[in-house]
Amino acid sequence: MTDATPQIVSKQTSVNSGGIAILDAHVHIHECFDIANFLDCTWQNFRAQAESLDAASAFDGVVLLTESYGVNYFSNLRNVARSEPPVLTRWLVNETDEPMSLQLADAAGKQLLVIAGRQIVTSERLEILALGLLEEIEDKLPIHEVIERVQAAGALCVLPWGFGKWTGNRGRKVRDLIANHPGENFFLGDNSGRLAIWPAPAEYQMAASSGIGMLSGTDPLPWPDQVNTAGRFGTLLNRRLDPRSPFADLRRYLFEEQGVTRPFGALESVLPFLQHQVGMQFKKRAR
Repeated sequence: MTDATPQIVSKQTSVNSGGIAILDAHVHIHECFDIANFLDCTWQNFRAQAESLDAASAFDGVVLLTESYGVNYFSNLRNVARSEPPVLTRWLVNETDEPMSLQLADAAGKQLLVIAGRQIVTSERLEILALGLLEEIEDKLPIHEVIERVQAAGALCVLPWGFGKWTGNRGRKVRDLIANHPGENFFLGDNSGRLAIWPAPAEYQMAASSGIGMLSGTDPLPWPDQVNTAGRFGTLLNRRLDPRSPFADLRRYLFEEQGVTRPFGALESVLPFLQHQVGMQFKKRAR
């Protein structure tokens, strides 16, 4: 192995050793993304956040994938980890001690933790994110059934905000879920596509009053210029994660330790928001 080959660095005192974990809990890798550029940009965004908190020397950048039905970039990454050499362009991919996470590193010392996950569209046309889930759950099932299946599988269950999706009948369903939330493994999710000049949805305060946490992320859209979006918005933890089992450690932090989470990142300005929403409408009509 040459000196230029990237290597995973083991953190001997990763748990409760100081530092922070920076989570983007709503990540799509789209076909239009150059994967090496995506990984580089994501790490740079995580590092910029760590620098703003004086934690550049002690942070974990954690990508939680939320892949749509029929999409499985995590499986592609895991296949790279099992190949020889296990290198994807400039990045080395290593398996961990759990099946739903991977460690990535490059020769310059950049490191990322990537955790599998799914995005399921329910029969009510709402979405549920299943963070840490490897298996697919089909779309168009009732939301209560989806939530039950996600929780039974041990994945983190997140109901993410989406433009236009929390209004009318769907909004009433969201508020009903908050008022009668199905256990501690149920979170809301903000995302960076929400317009900054709008007030936060009233459902966020309802959730906070009910003890429902927030696991947020960027939700990159399927445009080439969104390749540099992941890692700009999400959730902070006040300690690092075990690099050999980051998903199990995240669950332990949230449920057993009742750990503190904080949001980070900026919301969307007006012009990009309008461009993205118009673009998504055209994309939907072209299907």
